[in-house]
Amino acid sequence: MKKIIIPFIILAVGVGIFLMSGSMTVDRINPFISTDKYYTVIKEDGKYLGKDKVRPEDECYEHEFIGYNNEGKEQKIIINAAKKLRHGAYLLIDSKGKNGKYYEEVQPDQIPAAIKEKLDSK
Repeated sequence: MKKIIIPFIILAVGVGIFLMSGSMTVDRINPFISTDKYYTVIKEDGKYLGKDKVRPEDECYEHEFIGYNNEGKEQKIIINAAKKLRHGAYLLIDSKGKNGKYYEEVQPDQIPAAIKEKLDSK
């Protein structure tokens, strides 16, 4: 009986540690992390990743942001885009942990005042 229980406990602990590690890949598949909306502003160029493997005519850029949700919670977010994003543009990003899934540009007056103040101060 011990030969069955001990490996099962080790496996369960290992899976738990893996799911809580917080990497972007784990965030994508972790069922315990919910999707949330975050506001951010573009202040730096994205890292050029090369040509898109699916659409070779497009280029691929990786952008890292610090975003804030409606409660003011800070989150590091990474998104991939097929273009360079405009400096100073405000984005609303659907993110699951660090994994940015979808983004859209929003006007500054659409962002809650407390969050806009945090974005402009950093």
